[in-house]
Amino acid sequence: MAKAAGLATGNVSTAELQDATPAALVAHVTSRKCYGPSATSEKCPGNALEKGGRGSITEQLLNARADVTLGGGAKNLC
Repeated sequence: MAKAAGLATGNVSTAELQDATPAALVAHVTSRKCYGPSATSEKCPGNALEKGGRGSITEQLLNARADVTLGGGAKNLC
């Protein structure tokens, strides 16, 4: 809704961005442990992009295209 109205969007957290609280804004997966593509393929394959799912929490965060995203969890972006 904010983007459609021409407003900037973002997420700022002291936790890892893939953590349940900050990720709840943009990601929907069957397990909190689906941080990256490898973990998603192993722990919740139904969410994996290659299986037609929405992807890992990290992939969904990147696809959300927020204007600002600040927090931890860089190791899961690789």
